[in-house]
Amino acid sequence: LATSLRDLVMRVGDLGGELTDLSAATGIGTTAIQNIGFAFQKSGVETEEYHSGLRKMIDTLGDGVKAARFVGTLGKGASGFAQALKATKDPAQQLELILAQMASIESPAKRAAFASIFFGKAGVKMAAAAADGADGLKRMRREAEALGQVMTEDEIKRADEFSDTYESLGMVLEGSKRGFASGLIEGLLPAMQDL
Repeated sequence: LATSLRDLVMRVGDLGGELTDLSAATGIGTTAIQNIGFAFQKSGVETEEYHSGLRKMIDTLGDGVKAARFVGTLGKGASGFAQALKATKDPAQQLELILAQMASIESPAKRAAFASIFFGKAGVKMAAAAADGADGLKRMRREAEALGQVMTEDEIKRADEFSDTYESLGMVLEGSKRGFASGLIEGLLPAMQDL
């Protein structure tokens, strides 16, 4: 039981750190990261794939948005989508635009191709979450909140602080072990050399 509780606390602490780091790297709030992530997890996307996909999206947006990249998947709507994406500088709003556009694509192959432009390899799996359209994504996001799958900002902050403190204590313990071992070596070495 004690091991299970320790593992649970460590997982939550690590999650708090991951969410804090991902939010800082992408500019997307931790609440959005969690409830959108829940929708993707229900479609078989692993957490690490989703987080990697978000980082890829930020890189892709940083490279610039050109309508030509979307013509194959969006056709005539590519220009309007690219303009809307350029006009929005907030990463959370950009993600919402991308998800809404992805959800509006009826063809599974085109939806997957579109998603892979932004999310890389994870995009193909992420596209499956949008099969039920924007309403389906919204429903899954609300479900995440209702099921308690979304940590509050305060919970995330405390979990991250716990994880950082635990890691620091581990470093102190490791340093103490090295100091102890060095003392043993210092005492044993002359005796071993005399043999």
